[in-house]
Amino acid sequence: MSFPKYLDSEIKVRPLTFRDIVQFLNLRNEVEREALFMPTDREGRRELVLYAVFKVFWHRNRIVNLVAVKSNEIVGFATVIFGRFRKFKGNAYIANVSVKSNHRGRGIGKDILREVEGLAKFKQARRLELEVFAKNVAALKMYKKLGYQVEGVKRRAVESHDGFDDIIFMAKFLN
Repeated sequence: MSFPKYLDSEIKVRPLTFRDIVQFLNLRNEVEREALFMPTDREGRRELVLYAVFKVFWHRNRIVNLVAVKSNEIVGFATVIFGRFRKFKGNAYIANVSVKSNHRGRGIGKDILREVEGLAKFKQARRLELEVFAKNVAALKMYKKLGYQVEGVKRRAVESHDGFDDIIFMAKFLN
């Protein structure tokens, strides 16, 4: 079901703050429980919460988390990693874009990605990169609509409960 954009005009996308941490981690855990696309370790565990919080603040100059907020509730987020070494300074990697299941289909993911692109341009990135699972058809459609192009496919890269999935590499040049 698709919702008109005006229904979520009160959505604001902004950087994650310390006050957002608990809500952010709860949403991240909720999204990971729902999504078959999220990676885990060999035993099916995901990253420890304390480690996630540590990473958020220790690497805050290079790893940026943006949150989409509606009525003081975080309904989506993105994690962007900027190049560490000089030869990669022009690259930014979108590690995650997630929207709460009951808010999908309303343009929030697109709003988040537009803010990611604005941030990347501000930080003088020339290129945004991401990986997406082939079975995540909605995400693929959104990325293509926003101008991301397929650069390659890693075939049968990930095993899940229903077989194997490909990882699709995509990128968009910003200037």
